[in-house]
Amino acid sequence: MPPIAAVGLRGIFDPIWTSEERECRNLSAVFITLVCLLNMRYRPGNVVTEEVVQESKFQLREAVEGDLQTIYDQFALVQSIHAEAEPRFFRKPERDEAFDMHFERIMNDPEQHLVLACIDGMPVGHIQFFLGTRPKNIYQPERRFAYIHQLVVTNEHRRSGCATALIEHVKAAAREQSIALLGIDFWSFNGSARACFQHSGFRVNQEHMWMDL
Repeated sequence: MPPIAAVGLRGIFDPIWTSEERECRNLSAVFITLVCLLNMRYRPGNVVTEEVVQESKFQLREAVEGDLQTIYDQFALVQSIHAEAEPRFFRKPERDEAFDMHFERIMNDPEQHLVLACIDGMPVGHIQFFLGTRPKNIYQPERRFAYIHQLVVTNEHRRSGCATALIEHVKAAAREQSIALLGIDFWSFNGSARACFQHSGFRVNQEHMWMDL
């Protein structure tokens, strides 16, 4: 069974992003399996610590430039599913200059975080998330929030608690910065993602619709 994947139209419609952010984030992919609850803690300036329940086998660390091929291999898992399900919106995965520039920009942005989950040093998943503030605009007040843009777990480690460990890490990181709002999104073809997110405590508060002409 292929991994479950989900991604939203945030980059096209949501006014919380700037035009540059819309371009680089509108096709982020999200994969999640919710199995167990772990307690991850965040420290400013180091995103990752390993305060997990004793039985956890995952070590979390910040991604570095040398991890780009690993990130691509995992990204390609979910991007392929989206390209097959919604080819009008998603292209097939390709390791090109645009991919490298996108993730290098993330790693150099203090409000963006890219964290790998490893077992004995081997990456088995990753999460990309935003923690920060967006200024007020004509639609919204200034707001501080966290947002999960991409979450991937390799096929072999589904239902192992990896995705939950990554999500719990983001929740703890947000709380350390006194952020009380966490968002995520998915595509409608992925009913499993909807069920998982709702089980995790997310609730739907925005929907987008399309029409074939």
